[in-house]
Amino acid sequence: AAVVAVSDERGHARLVGYVVPAAGAGRPVPAALRQALSLTLPRHLVPAAFVVLDALPLTVSGKLDRRALPAPDPDAAAGEREFTAPRTEAERELAGIWSAVLGVAHVGVDDNFFELGGDSILGIQTVSRARAAGLHVTSRDVFRHQTVAELAAAADRRAAPPVTTAPQREAGPGPLAPIQEWFLATHGPLRHFTMSMLLDLPPETDPDALERALRALTAHHPALRTRFARE
Repeated sequence: AAVVAVSDERGHARLVGYVVPAAGAGRPVPAALRQALSLTLPRHLVPAAFVVLDALPLTVSGKLDRRALPAPDPDAAAGEREFTAPRTEAERELAGIWSAVLGVAHVGVDDNFFELGGDSILGIQTVSRARAAGLHVTSRDVFRHQTVAELAAAADRRAAPPVTTAPQREAGPGPLAPIQEWFLATHGPLRHFTMSMLLDLPPETDPDALERALRALTAHHPALRTRFARE
């Protein structure tokens, strides 16, 4: 097996697993491979797509020839899953958005966003397009409701948030993002960690307005108020 970061025609990179089955083992099912790998790997290290080969291409020196690896077919998995067409307007809208964002021709209501090659960056694009279409969903919803049917139901249950000048502060525990898990696992607990940036502001900048804007920004985005507690 080999795993390579492959960029699609839109320049978006994703992990692709190339697998050569053992003699007599039969053709591996991508969903089964993904489920097995998820037991030991964080989500962002599980390949988004799998390509089954008779043999891995090698260079004259016997090393893996990465340039000779075929690009994954975004619709290859379509025949391996049962297709259920969208039934509601919200499902049809989301299926179209997933198709455009993921580069998959046909998306059914039971298809899994991450099994189709989605990741956190594409999830943000999905949320942005969904909101533009009038469906109020969040990035957290994409992780919690990973099929078109589940995400459409979540969007239908939630009314659009009222427009208010007072920022709504979210509080409470939340799961670590993959990059946070990696950082803490790699560098361990730290007493202090600082990243700083120096900005030159134009003379006409209103310091009071700037301070209000920054406070509103941190109040609106929970990630800017995150604290980590060891257990």
